[in-house]
Amino acid sequence: MLTVTEAAMRSFANASDPRMGEVMALLVKHLHAFVGESKLTKEEWMRGLTFLTAAADITTEERNEFSLL
Repeated sequence: MLTVTEAAMRSFANASDPRMGEVMALLVKHLHAFVGESKLTKEEWMRGLTFLTAAADITTEERNEFSLL
């Protein structure tokens, strides 16, 4: 049986852009490792998502908060 991390990584196996699939799989791998290592609580995870959503909300063509992160 696959772990959640393995399943998420495999979901990028057939990406139309193989390099993007490879990069996204590695991002998932490292993000999942970060969550495990830091022992994030659900509340902390949700606060992080709120932060990322706020960054997306103020992102424009002239001001890309995600690239600044």
